[in-house]
Amino acid sequence: MAFVNEYIPESDYEKYQLNEIDGRYGTAGIFRDWTIDRRRNIYLKKVNVGRDEISNFSKWTFYWKGNLLLLKREALGVKEGSHGLRHVCSRINIEIPGDLEIHRKEIQKDLVDAFNAYGGGGVYSTLTNYVHNIEFVE
Repeated sequence: MAFVNEYIPESDYEKYQLNEIDGRYGTAGIFRDWTIDRRRNIYLKKVNVGRDEISNFSKWTFYWKGNLLLLKREALGVKEGSHGLRHVCSRINIEIPGDLEIHRKEIQKDLVDAFNAYGGGGVYSTLTNYVHNIEFVE
């Protein structure tokens, strides 16, 4: 199974302690969807987004094989590409703890895959022609 966009089932709120995690960012109950690969136990979930002049900044959690990681995303824009593809350009800063550092490339690849499945807005997106070009800040 690959990443899919879905509304979060109530049973998963308890399983992953999502209300507590969301509460850390002052967004409990606001973002009720995610991009998840259940087979590999990985999910991507938006937890906060800036407003007005900082609306291109957002915070996300990336649950990777039992490890909760926080990332900050700066949306740099969307470019129209060939064959109708939309290239979403982002700069991402992800906090990877020392014991996971050896998995950095794998984590980054899985994160790109999750964002590509997320497309232009997860469950709210009606378009599937998005490709995410991500610059990782280390």
